[in-house]
Amino acid sequence: MMKTLGIALLLLGLVSTVTAQVTDETENFNGNLLKYPIVALENKSVAKKINKDIADKLAKLKKQHSSMKGAADKISMSYKVLLENDDRLNLLVYSWTYCNGAAHGMYTTAGLSYDLHSEKKAIPSDYIGTPSPQTLDEGVRLGIFQLTDTNNDPVSLTDFWKVETISRECVVNEDGSLTLIYQPYDLAPYAVGNTFITIPPSEFVTLGGKYPKSMIKQAKAEQNAQTKAAKQLKEQYKAEQSAQEKAAKQLQQQAKLEQSAQEKAAKQLQQQAKIEHNAQAKAAKLQQQRNKVAAKNELKALKQNQKAELERLKAKQREELLNCKNKIRK
Repeated sequence: MMKTLGIALLLLGLVSTVTAQVTDETENFNGNLLKYPIVALENKSVAKKINKDIADKLAKLKKQHSSMKGAADKISMSYKVLLENDDRLNLLVYSWTYCNGAAHGMYTTAGLSYDLHSEKKAIPSDYIGTPSPQTLDEGVRLGIFQLTDTNNDPVSLTDFWKVETISRECVVNEDGSLTLIYQPYDLAPYAVGNTFITIPPSEFVTLGGKYPKSMIKQAKAEQNAQTKAAKQLKEQYKAEQSAQEKAAKQLQQQAKLEQSAQEKAAKQLQQQAKIEHNAQAKAAKLQQQRNKVAAKNELKALKQNQKAELERLKAKQREELLNCKNKIRK
């Protein structure tokens, strides 16, 4: 069946895809069913590297079975695709062995995580450096790093269990976080199965590593977006300031026009008041003159009336005197 795998690897050159295509390959090895993935990619170099790593896992398991002496000893292989997109392929490859007479079988889980652009398989030291197991243990107990089981349920470290090694098996998740894969009995009882410690990208540098390129790219994109937003805000502030200055200038001009109009109206009112005052003074003077003429005429008429009355009295006296003389003569 190794020949079959070799042919499959050779045929990868004939396959052209944008994202990774993972297909099943099965083999019956000495009565043991082995199921493993065959990866096809547009990038033949990456596909060849991935399939070689899978082939090495398969060869190691077969060699292990060959060294087992019991007729009832068993092995099996299976896998799971965790992530498959244009940027990354994550696989979990399960190798199971059972030795005759054992209480149960034992399996190990390998993490195969590949950057499809750089053609590089993820290893923990590329992301978190080489921190001490104690640092990782403290991070898990403090809740900085998440510890889960195969069902992604939280797992707590008891006093009996602790992180004693930095696992070499890992995958890089879509959000850039790193998940370290631990085998049964590493951090929990066999019944729990595999356990996983997930470290967020923000903690990589804290542990002595470096930020992933995707995170740096995202940070730069965010920085550029912030710079652009700041520039837009600055331009908006400048436009608003200019608009405010323009509005203030217009208000100032409007206030000046209103003040000028008010001053002009006040001046017109003042002139109108002056005209009215002059008219009133002239009317008063004219009335005074009229009153003076009327008084003069009235006085003249009074004098004439007095003169006429005096003449009448004189005439009456003459008449009475004449009548008296006539009476005397008689």
